[in-house]
Amino acid sequence: LARTFAPRPASSPPHCAAQTRRSACITRTRAHASSNATETPWRCPLCTTDADAQSPLRRSDNGKTLQCSRALHAFDAHKTGYVNLLPTKSKASGDGVGQLRARREFLSSGAYAELAEAAAASALEPALRDAVGDLDDMAKDDTPVSIHNSPRAKKLAKKREERERERERRPAQPPLRKSALRVLDLGCGEGYYAARVRDYAKEQACAVELVCVDASKEACEMCAKMVPEAFTCVADASATLPFYDGTIDVVLSVFAPRVPKELARVLRGNGRVVVVSPEPEHMSELREEKDIGVTVVAVESGKAERVDEGMSQAGFKVASRRSIRGTMSLDGDAVANLIIMGPSGYHNDVEAIEKVRARAEPRDVTKAFTLTVYEK
Repeated sequence: LARTFAPRPASSPPHCAAQTRRSACITRTRAHASSNATETPWRCPLCTTDADAQSPLRRSDNGKTLQCSRALHAFDAHKTGYVNLLPTKSKASGDGVGQLRARREFLSSGAYAELAEAAAASALEPALRDAVGDLDDMAKDDTPVSIHNSPRAKKLAKKREERERERERRPAQPPLRKSALRVLDLGCGEGYYAARVRDYAKEQACAVELVCVDASKEACEMCAKMVPEAFTCVADASATLPFYDGTIDVVLSVFAPRVPKELARVLRGNGRVVVVSPEPEHMSELREEKDIGVTVVAVESGKAERVDEGMSQAGFKVASRRSIRGTMSLDGDAVANLIIMGPSGYHNDVEAIEKVRARAEPRDVTKAFTLTVYEK
C-alpha cells in the first residue's frame, strides 16, 4: 500500500493531541529513513513526474517499509519481502493463481530445464566474460627480464617464481566480478528462471544482483519465496519501469511483454536483453488434436520479425540467436498444466481442462523456443 505524506504547514495548529502525536511519528519516520535506511534498486513511481527528482526508495531497518528519499511517499512491503509499486490507476494484473501453480508444477518436472540453463548462461555471459578477462590479466607478467646476473635481476626472478607457485596453488576458476551484475527478470512469474540465474551464478562464482518484476501480486509473492535474495516488486512490464536510467546490466524476458524504449532507457551502455519466445512448432501436436476439446493458441505470424524491428528502432542489434527444441512425453496432468500456464489458459474453461487431465496415456509434445540476445 502506498502512503502519501502531506506535511502540515508550520503555521497550522494541531487540532488535537492525536494529530500532534501523528505529526511527530511522521517526523521520526523521515529522520530514520534518511539516516539508517537501506538503498534498493527502485525509484519512487509517484515522483517520476518531476524530471529532476532523485527519489530512490530506501528500506527501513525493520524491512517493512520502503520510503522515497524525498520523504513524500512510502510503500509497505509484503511479509514475503516484495513491494507493490504498481500505480493504483493501472489495469495490469498478470497471471492468476491457477496459472502460476500450474506453471510451477510443470516447470518443477524439468521439462524446460535446458531452456532455463541457456537463458541463465546468456544472462550471465557479460560477468563470465569480464572474469575471464581478469584471469588473463592475472596471467600476464610484465616484470622486465634482465640478462644480467645482478642482485636486482635475481630478486625479480625470485618474485616471478613466487607468483607462479601461488597461481598453481589456487583453484583454476575465474575471480568474482568487481561489481555485481544487476539482472532484471522482466515478467518473473513464480521465479523459476530467476532461481536458475541465481544458481548458475553460484556455480560460476559470479556476483549477481537479481531484480524481479511482475504485474501479478501472487506471482511476486511466489517469486519472493523462491528467490528471497532478489529485489521483487509488482510493476507493469509493458509500462514505465521503476528504475533510473542506465542502472540495469541485463534484462531477461522469458515469454513476457516488454517495451524496447524502456529497456534502452534502464540499461547501461553495454547492456543486453535476453528474449525467449516460442516458435510456431511449439505445442503443435495439441493444436492438431481436435478431439481434445481445448483451444491452444498459436504463435502470431511474423511476430519474430516485429520483435526484431521494435528492438532495432530502440537502438538494439541482434548479438546472437539460437533455437532450443525437443520432444516432451507428457501425461494428462502435465498437458493440462502446459495449457493452463500460458496464454491458452485464458481461452479454456475448467471442464475442458479436466477432460485433458483425465487422459492417462502419455503423448509426445514438441517444445520449440528461440533465444535471442540483443545488445545496445
